[in-house]
Amino acid sequence: MEPVNKDQYLLQSLDNALGVLSLFLQEDKLTLSQIAQRSGLNKTVAYRIVYTLEKRGYLNADREGRYRPGIQLAALGARAQMSRAAVELAKPVLTALSREINETIHFTRRYDACRATLLDEILPQQGLIAASSPTRSLLLLHLCCTGLAILSTQTDEDIRDYCDAVVFEKRSCPFILSSSQLMEKIAAVRREGYMLNDQMYEPGVAALGVPIFAQPGKSAEYAISISGPAERILPQKERIVEHLRNAARELNLDGGVFKVDDFAALRALKGARVERVLVHGQLKAAARALHGVEDGVVFVLVVVMVVHAAFVELVHQRLLGFDHVQKGLGAQFVPGSGDDA
Repeated sequence: MEPVNKDQYLLQSLDNALGVLSLFLQEDKLTLSQIAQRSGLNKTVAYRIVYTLEKRGYLNADREGRYRPGIQLAALGARAQMSRAAVELAKPVLTALSREINETIHFTRRYDACRATLLDEILPQQGLIAASSPTRSLLLLHLCCTGLAILSTQTDEDIRDYCDAVVFEKRSCPFILSSSQLMEKIAAVRREGYMLNDQMYEPGVAALGVPIFAQPGKSAEYAISISGPAERILPQKERIVEHLRNAARELNLDGGVFKVDDFAALRALKGARVERVLVHGQLKAAARALHGVEDGVVFVLVVVMVVHAAFVELVHQRLLGFDHVQKGLGAQFVPGSGDDA
C-alpha cells in the first residue's frame, strides 16, 4: 500500500501567509518589497497577504510603510505561554501523582468550544502500559476522559450548543452516539464528581478523570486523568479518584500552585462586549509573551495598549455605566492525546 502524500492537503494561500509571518522571526520591521523578495512571492500576492494580516491584527504598518507583528500575535503567544507555564507549575504535582499510582497521567486543557488539547503526559515506571490511540493534539471533548470531565462543568445550554456543533460517530465512540446519550453521561459525571471511562474508547483500557475548578460557580478549563489497563484501574477506582481530587485541589486557582488569566471572564457581564476587560487581560498576557524582547519595544507596545484601554473605558463608561463595568474587572477564569486521556 502506497503511503498517502499529505502535502496534497496543504492550503497554499495559508502556507504563504504563515511564511510571511515567519519572516518576522528574524526582522522587527519589513517593507512590502522586502516581504515579497524574502518570501519569493510576487508583489501583488504579497500585498494581498499583508493587507489581510493587517486587517486581522496580525501585522501593523507604521507611517513609513514598514510592517511589524501586531497585537494578535502577542495574544496568541501569551496563550501558548500560559499553557507552558501551567505545565511547568503542575509538573511536580503530576509527577508525585504518577509515582503514587504508577499509571499514565494526562493533563488536558480546553482548547475551544468543542475541543481539548493534551498539555502533558507522564508515563508510569512499570513495564505494562495500556495501548491507546496515537496522541492527537486536538480531540473533541466527548472523545476523551478529561474532555468529558471538563464538559460536565459547563452549563446545559453550553452542552446543547456543543451537541449541535459536533458529529457523533460510532467508530470514534460507540457509547456516545447522540446528544441524549451525552447528556446521560454528563449527568453521571456530575453525580459522581468524576469521569469513568470503562473501555469506552479502547478495549481493555480504563481511565478516571476530574476537572480542575477555578472557583465556585465557574466552569473548568483544565482536567487530569489516570489511565491504564482496566484490570488495574477499576479495582482501585476509589483510591485513584481520591488521589485525583487531591491533586486537583492543589492545582486549582483558589490557593493552587498556578494562576492563569483568561479572557473568557467577559461572560460575567451578561453578554456585554466590554473591550476594556479584554485589553486589561491582554496587557498582562502580552507582558509574559514578550519576555526577553527589547525593553523599548515592550514599552511602546504597553503605552499603546494603555492609551487604547483608557479610550475604550471612557466609551463604555458612557454606554454601560461605570458601576456595571467595574463588576467584571476582577473576574478571573482558569484556563487540552489519546482517547483515554
